[in-house]
This record gives sequence, C-alpha cells and structure tokens, in this order.
Amino acid sequence: MDSLELDANIAAGYETSVYDLKMHMGETFIPNFIKEFGVEELKNKIASVSKKSIEEHGRTPIISFCSEKGGSGKTTSCLCVRRLIANLGFRVLLLDVDPTKGSSAVVQARRVLINAEIENADQQGVDVQNVLDFKRASEPVIDCLEVSPSVFNATLVQGIAEKQQFDLIVIDTAGLKIDASANFDIRQLGVSGKPHITTAYTSNLVIVPTGTSNLDLNKMIAYAQPLMVFLGSLKYMGKSIVSTQYRILANRVEKSGSGLKELEDAKDEVQFRWFDNSVRRSEKIAANTSTKQITTLYTTKVAKQLSEAFIEIVGQIYDDIELSLES
Repeated sequence: MDSLELDANIAAGYETSVYDLKMHMGETFIPNFIKEFGVEELKNKIASVSKKSIEEHGRTPIISFCSEKGGSGKTTSCLCVRRLIANLGFRVLLLDVDPTKGSSAVVQARRVLINAEIENADQQGVDVQNVLDFKRASEPVIDCLEVSPSVFNATLVQGIAEKQQFDLIVIDTAGLKIDASANFDIRQLGVSGKPHITTAYTSNLVIVPTGTSNLDLNKMIAYAQPLMVFLGSLKYMGKSIVSTQYRILANRVEKSGSGLKELEDAKDEVQFRWFDNSVRRSEKIAANTSTKQITTLYTTKVAKQLSEAFIEIVGQIYDDIELSLES
C-alpha cells in the first residue's frame, strides 16, 4: 500500500481530512472539555511526548491493543482511550487489523448516525452548531483505516508513522483465532500476516486487556509471558525500533465478587506491569461502542466519573511512550 493509496483510504468520502473537516465544527468543545475535566496538564504532556517522538525518532507514537481472548474488552477500551485523546484536540488514526472490523465499524457507523442527526436538525431549523458541539463528545476526530492481517507488516506501519500526519496511531490487533503469530517467534520479524509480532515490534506500548475470570487471566498470562520474552530479545539483539513497553489493563471489573478477588490474586502472584486503574463493568461504557444509537461518554455526571479512570490510563500510556523513547 503506497502513500497515495493510504491518503485515498483515509480521506475517502470526505472533502478534506476528517480532522480539518471537523475543526470548524463545535470549536468550543475542546477548550470546554479540557476545562471541565481539568486535563490541561495531560494535554500538554501528550503534545510534549508526541513532539519528542517526531524530533528524536522521526515518527508518530504508536500504541496497540492486543489480546488472546474475545470478550476481554480490547475493542471497547481501544475506542475509549483513542476517543479521549481525540477529545483533547489531537489527530488520531485507528489501524483496524482485526478481521471482525469491530473498531472501524463503530467509528464509521456512529459517524453516519451523527451526520444524519445533523442533517435532521438543519432541516428542522435547529442551530446546527449546538448539535455539533454536543455530538463531538460522542464521536470526536478519528480517522480509521482497515488493514487486512495478510498484508499488515512493519514496513507499512513505519511508513504511516513516518508520514507524521497524526499525533497518535492506535492499532486494534487481530485475535489469535485467525493469527498464530502470537508465539512471538523472532524469526518471523518483518513477515506480512503476523499482526502480533508486527505490533510488538513497531509499537511504543502494547496494551493487553484482560477480564477477571480465571479463564481470562490464564489467557492473558499465556499471551503476556512470551510477549515479554520477545521484547527482551529485540532489545538484546539490537533490533528494537523503540524500547517497546507493555502494560496489562484489567477490564470489566465488578465492584465486588469473586472476579475482583481473582484479579487481586493474579496481580500478587504474577509480576507484570499493570495499569494503576482498572475499567469497571459499565453499561455506559458498553453504550459508547453502540452502532445503533449515539450516546456520549463525557457529558453526564455518571460518565464523568467513569472517564476519570481513562484519564489516568492515558496518563500512564504517555509515561510509557516517553519511557520507550528514552530507553
């Protein structure tokens, strides 16, 4: 896929880039969002780390969401994290490498719903600017590109990152049922059709979501242990693009019950790098990935409480990106 084809895919269906198209829509949303959530410091941190990545490594930072098991919250947490970063005014590109296309389907379907609602408001004489201000919280500026696992490789990812068109690239990686590359065989480095190896090799940070059941945690351990060995081997052999970090994200966590105990036991027994915050099980978060209705994660009191976890998570994400640049 050459650069012209990439540009055509990203901008398909738009008069200009999605970012430029929407920057004049709901211009007050970003400053109001930053003020409401007190995230000016986080915004400055993201800008600083992104600038450092471009100046020192000549590329946009990359994070990836990878999991061995369905239902781990991979796509949902991926959506929430990148939506929060986009709401701070940064250009975010989603590379959807999962054949189910769950992430890109949500972005595209919700964009259609928003456009339909805007058109309806205009026809009824409603102030379209007010509609845009509100709906931008539901679907901020996110470009997406669907990539088949069979052609996904490090050259493609590096080529996109080195174009520096975006402030962050987020990869939603294929599940293991269609990808046997997660044995992390370093001899497969650079080979197309090995999404997990490619993302571990090219990313600044690999995020491994997990549920809290014994099955979820065991699957996570089976994935994370060879990942750690692979990353260590890259560094030892001098093949690292950056010093890729990893972190485990506990998802769908109940306020109490056996799942919470199993999670705490796993944290004590297995010395992995965990995010400090877990993502609670929530209908509000689940609704944030709906393709049939528009809801917003960031404009209600309940949603504000839920978003605080993601704000802390994004802060740690950029701590790890910065660490990957320095190591």
